[in-house]
Amino acid sequence: MMNEGQIPNEQQNSDIFKNDIDNAYSQSAYALAALRALIQQKMAMPRPAFIPFYQGFYWLFCMTAPLQGPSRELEIIVQIQNWFDKRNIDQQRVKEGAALFEKWSEILDATGIHTLSK
Repeated sequence: MMNEGQIPNEQQNSDIFKNDIDNAYSQSAYALAALRALIQQKMAMPRPAFIPFYQGFYWLFCMTAPLQGPSRELEIIVQIQNWFDKRNIDQQRVKEGAALFEKWSEILDATGIHTLSK
């Protein structure tokens, strides 16, 4: 742990970044579970329920897409960017986002950026 006034070293910065990725992943997964519950109950897709998933996935994507492994996955990157640009919020968009999140999670796992089996 750092003392007050210390400059973080490279390892501390790396740990902070890994924690940010873990937090974004967890937020996205938790929010997606809530959205899937709404779909199971055949409820409408209210914007307040959608926003946490969108924000978490966007945060995770923005932090990890530029990294060496994921940046090679151009096709999925374009699909995710197009999904972020859509304006509608409905069950189909949630299902598409869930599939993209799962694909992105597999890429992060394969490249060792975020391991799903922690």
